[in-house]
Amino acid sequence: PYSVVEAVGRHHTPTCVEPDAFGLVTAVHVADALSWEAAGLPQRGWPAQLDEALLKRQGVWENLAAWRELGGVESGEGASSRS
Repeated sequence: PYSVVEAVGRHHTPTCVEPDAFGLVTAVHVADALSWEAAGLPQRGWPAQLDEALLKRQGVWENLAAWRELGGVESGEGASSRS
């Protein structure tokens, strides 16, 4: 479906598609960034930088800690510090 294609294609720029409401594009955006964190890769710029302003505007920023926990991601530290 087009919504899946759009989510994959736009997850680095979710504000272009979902400026005010949380949806599939933003969910993929968050999942991508958290996967980079879990792998212990730096979160500077593309592709892993979370759009904090977008998540706050959508009212989901406060869910980030729970999402990290669900994904087994240490709070912004990445998996490289885990044994």
